[in-house]
Amino acid sequence: MFAAMAGEAGCCSQQIAAMAAALPGRTDLLSRADPAHAAWIDSSGARVDFKGGWNGTVMVLEGYWQDLLAPGKGALVRMTYSQGPDGSVRQLGEASENNGKSWQPSFDFTYRRAKRS
Repeated sequence: MFAAMAGEAGCCSQQIAAMAAALPGRTDLLSRADPAHAAWIDSSGARVDFKGGWNGTVMVLEGYWQDLLAPGKGALVRMTYSQGPDGSVRQLGEASENNGKSWQPSFDFTYRRAKRS
C-alpha cells in the first residue's frame, strides 16, 4: 500500500502518490475492510508504523512516534487525508501527548498533481 523509503522526501512522495491513487473513485484501497498500513522512516532512521483506514469520509492513520517531541518524549500521531473538490489531497497531521485524549495541530499540507508541460 504505502512504501517505506530511506528519506523524508522519498517517503512523502511515495506516500502521497499512493494516497492520491487510493482516493474514492480511483482504487478500492479505502473501501476495503482491511485497515491501511503505512511505514515512515525519517532522515534519522526513526520508524513509525501507522495503521488506520477509511472511515466513510476521510482516511485516518495513527501511529506512535518515539522521540517526536524531544529525546525520550514521543507522541501519538494522527494523519487525516481528504480529497478537495479540485482533486487535491489534504494531509492534516496532529499529535497527542496523552494517548489521544486531546490533539494539537502538527502540520497541514495540500498536494496537487504537477501540471504537465
